[in-house]
Amino acid sequence: MLAEQATDCLLDYLYGEPKALIVDSALFLLEIQKIWQQHDVDEGAIWQELNERIDLSSDLLKRGIRARKGGRYRSTKLP
Repeated sequence: MLAEQATDCLLDYLYGEPKALIVDSALFLLEIQKIWQQHDVDEGAIWQELNERIDLSSDLLKRGIRARKGGRYRSTKLP
């Protein structure tokens, strides 16, 4: 089911259908939440990790550094 939702999101993006992308993204998140729960993954930790990556990227951009994977600034926190 997760792969189906991911595919739907990709198709919505490729066909330029933002309203459908919103709906399908929500369904994707619901499916991945089920997987997290089945594996006792702390959802809060996932959102914290994403926020840390966004904060790092924003901080580097404020300093005029455009971070990219494989570039000068290497981190698992880069989006």
